[in-house]
Amino acid sequence: MNKLLKTTVLMERLAKIGIEPLALTSAQFEKLLIEDLERVEKIVKISGAKVD
Repeated sequence: MNKLLKTTVLMERLAKIGIEPLALTSAQFEKLLIEDLERVEKIVKISGAKVD
């Protein structure tokens, strides 16, 4: 995957659709997911949204 992220063609295509990829280790990706889930959890709680 990291090899692909170094190609100009792929990076240009992703940029056109607003995607900015990150080359992360497994540990960095796990940390990112946990932080995102915690952030979204707070937003959902504040909003009062419920599952139907």
